[in-house]
Amino acid sequence: MLVATARLDLVPLPPALVAALVGKDLDAARALAPFPVDDSTFEGDEHVLARRHAQLTADPTEEPWLYRVALLRETGRVVGRIGFHAPPETRPGQSRSATASRRRTEVRALRPRWRSG
Repeated sequence: MLVATARLDLVPLPPALVAALVGKDLDAARALAPFPVDDSTFEGDEHVLARRHAQLTADPTEEPWLYRVALLRETGRVVGRIGFHAPPETRPGQSRSATASRRRTEVRALRPRWRSG
C-alpha cells in the first residue's frame, strides 16, 4: 500500500527486495525496486534491514509497517526512509484495520520540513 503526501510517495519494501539488500545483491535489488537503487541508497541501514528481513521472514504480512522509502515524486529518487518497529497493537474491542486506519491518518499528517532546489 502506497502512502502519498503532497510531494512524496512512501513505498514499502517487499520481502524479496529486503532479502536482496541484506544479501548485498545490488543487481537483484535494482531489478526488484520500483525506484533507482545505487550503491549509497541504503548505506548505513544494514542493521535495520537485517532486523526487518528477520521480521518479514517470520511474518510477511508485516510488510506495510516495517520499512518504506520516501520517494520525491518529482524525480522518483529516494530522499529518505521511514517505518515502524512493528505493526500496531490492537486495543481490546478494536480491530487491526481500525488501528491501521488511525496510523495511516497519522502518516498522512506528516509534512516534509525541507524544500528541494
